[in-house]
Amino acid sequence: MKHSRFVSFLICTILVIFNISNAEADEFQDWLKAHKVNEKIVNDLAKAGNAYGYGPVNDGIKNSFAVIMAGTCLDVRSGKKTWKQSISEDIKSGAPQTSARKFNDYLKNRYCPKVR
Repeated sequence: MKHSRFVSFLICTILVIFNISNAEADEFQDWLKAHKVNEKIVNDLAKAGNAYGYGPVNDGIKNSFAVIMAGTCLDVRSGKKTWKQSISEDIKSGAPQTSARKFNDYLKNRYCPKVR
């Protein structure tokens, strides 16, 4: 079943509330490391997420948020979806159109090129 980034973000928030285990947190970090996403890239993404209303992206969920957003990068790269579809999904999930466009532009131009 497909779900939006907003739903994924809510799931991440719930995981944090119920205390993600250290093993699960390590899995997020391992995944990011394997895809060449370092701490600076994650922190910059969290700042962008907060700036465009996709937050609050705090220290407790920034790695899971980065993994979810990398999923969008990989989906677009593989042809499973387009940037236009990603923007549309965000708007349907409640993001204002301007925020959805700006955040997806950030993903497209700044975050996704760094995800290997």
